[in-house]
Amino acid sequence: STVQGQYRAIHGIEPERENFEKLITNTKAFPTLSYHRTAVGDYSGEIRFSAEDSSSKADQSGEEVTPIHTLDSLIKDAPVTYLKMDVEGMECAALRGAKTLIQTFHPKLAICIYHSNADMIQVPKLILELDPTYKLYIRHYSNALVETVCYAL
Repeated sequence: STVQGQYRAIHGIEPERENFEKLITNTKAFPTLSYHRTAVGDYSGEIRFSAEDSSSKADQSGEEVTPIHTLDSLIKDAPVTYLKMDVEGMECAALRGAKTLIQTFHPKLAICIYHSNADMIQVPKLILELDPTYKLYIRHYSNALVETVCYAL
C-alpha cells in the first residue's frame, strides 16, 4: 500500500447501496478499514438523495433515504491524520460536521471543490475559519471542469 501500513484505521463512507458494496469489494486489502453506509454533513438524522450512475447527491425530491451523520459523531475522538472528501456538493456541510476533529487533530485535507462555482471560494474560506494555520493549495486534475481539489496542510 502507499502508506506501507503506517495507519491505525481507515474509514470508508458511502451512502448509496451499490457504491457501498463496491467500496467493500475494492478495499478488501485494508484489514483495518471501517465501513459506514451513511452520508456526512453538519447534522445527524436522515437525508434524501438521488443516485445517478456511479454517484449520488443530496436531493429533497430524491427517491432514496439514508442516514446522515457528522464526522465528529461518526469518528468521535479517534486521531485523524488525513481527511479526503468528494461528497457531491456537501463538502462545506461535511467540514462543519468535522469541526472538532479538524481543530483537535489538524489532519491534512484533500477536499473536492468542483461541484459548484461557490465551492471554489467557500470551501477554502471555511477551512481557514475552522483552522487558520492551514496552508492551502489547489490542484486541477483534468481537462474538464471537474476534479479540482483543495489541499490543506
